[in-house]
Amino acid sequence: MSTRFLLAAVTAWLLPSLILANIVMVGDAFTASGPDADMISAAATAWIAGPVMGLLHGWPFLLAAFAGWALLHHWKLASARTAAVLGLLCGVGAGIVLSDADGFDAETGWLFAAPVVGLITGLAVWWVAYHADEAAA
Repeated sequence: MSTRFLLAAVTAWLLPSLILANIVMVGDAFTASGPDADMISAAATAWIAGPVMGLLHGWPFLLAAFAGWALLHHWKLASARTAAVLGLLCGVGAGIVLSDADGFDAETGWLFAAPVVGLITGLAVWWVAYHADEAAA
């Protein structure tokens, strides 16, 4: 069981970083005239830098998610529904920070994208950590 929890923690760290890196790359692809060497290089860099930046800038959300998961697990409330809510809440927090919602240089797209990424991440973490237990029951 501890191996699955470790994999779930790695999922919580990597999945949002890689999804956000891909969102940025897709946005760049729509604004570019077509794939070129710079775009391919930027994609490779995003896949390498995404997890690093996710750890550097995303640690408050990871810490909140890990604390939430620890409480849900302790109280035996870990389910797909609670995972979705926890992921959504962490995503809303990340969206507010990413959008710079204090009025300076606001990018409101992150307010909508980050909660979706959080929801997907929460469900993925639940699936990695608990799905095998529920499937066996």
